[in-house]
Amino acid sequence: MCILPPCKVIYEKGQIYDFEKQFKLSTYRLIRAFKEVEDGRKKKGTRYEIELILLILFGGITAGYTTIQDCCLWGNAQKEFIHKRIYLVHGIPYDTTVSRALKKLDIDSLITAFRKWIEIMFGSQIDTVASFDGKTMRGISTEEKVRHIVSLFSHNTKQILNQVAVQEKENEIPAAIRLLKGSNLKGMTLIGDALHTQKNTAEEILLHKAHYLLYVKKNQRDLYDDIRLHLEQLKLNQTQTDTATLTQQTSNRDITTTVTISQDPQIIWKLQIKGWPEIATIGKLERTGTRTEKGKKHDVQEIVYFITSNKTFTAADIGKHLRNHWSIENNLHWQKDYNFQEDKQHLRTGNAPQVMTFLRSCCLTIFYLLSVHSIATTLHTLQMNQHLHRTFLTAVGIV
Repeated sequence: MCILPPCKVIYEKGQIYDFEKQFKLSTYRLIRAFKEVEDGRKKKGTRYEIELILLILFGGITAGYTTIQDCCLWGNAQKEFIHKRIYLVHGIPYDTTVSRALKKLDIDSLITAFRKWIEIMFGSQIDTVASFDGKTMRGISTEEKVRHIVSLFSHNTKQILNQVAVQEKENEIPAAIRLLKGSNLKGMTLIGDALHTQKNTAEEILLHKAHYLLYVKKNQRDLYDDIRLHLEQLKLNQTQTDTATLTQQTSNRDITTTVTISQDPQIIWKLQIKGWPEIATIGKLERTGTRTEKGKKHDVQEIVYFITSNKTFTAADIGKHLRNHWSIENNLHWQKDYNFQEDKQHLRTGNAPQVMTFLRSCCLTIFYLLSVHSIATTLHTLQMNQHLHRTFLTAVGIV
């Protein structure tokens, strides 16, 4: 298993990024980026720098540890290694000290610092399509604390682009709008579930010179009925539409997806009059086949509708992007639950839950950029081999 970065990585559109050359030229390590994070603590009486605290947490997370306590144990075991990078005047902090620091840490400045480091070390990535969706940290039982996070996740580079927390007495819809306001979206197409099929959300995406691709279900009853009736009428009149069929055959699923789209000016004008901004294409996605779960085979029969402002998308393009929308669930949310046991974490006060979930996302981003074969195996290997883990932290520019 190779966990160290290849010398050259070929990105989309044939762009070649020479990691080895960039690494030799750059002295901008992640611990230096951590220094730029805004520390909400008072300077008087603060013994442990914020970059030390974040390094201990990130070092522990990249070795597969899931809690602040375990990350601090990792820091104590690697005290000599850390001391060579950050002078340990007072040693390694206790986990309670780390928790108090995270409560007041500014999450926006942490996201900005990490994105800056990624761009310097790995080059500018081409993100054309991304999904935004929410995740609930189920280990937090009270409704009065932050337990729901909305993330923006790139399809082609599998990077975490931004995240926000759903605040008290707030649902996911306004949180998603705040997520979009804090992101660089120019030229991208953003995909959201039916919950986010809202006129305000679509307008916010367009304000950032981006496109939307949104699912339509019965929560938007009028829109749902307009699209359904129009496509049924086209079929009844045998009007030619753009249609594409995609198949997915694996050991546990055999599914055929049929996508039909229409850019009929009549329905487009009608929906624009009803307030859907710059809508360009409507369509239907139909899935049929079988899926095997826990040894039992289940029939799949699903129909969903969608709208998009992107005029250039064909039916095949939309089918591919809607399938890739599941990457935010499979490559981000599920990975954090499976490898980092995020659903079992009880950290709940201040900004601490947001910081920890973002650091887990950062770890996954680095692994995806390095194209590791298995994230679970990589974490286990780094945890069991301390020398290899120290080499990894040095080689990818973390320390």
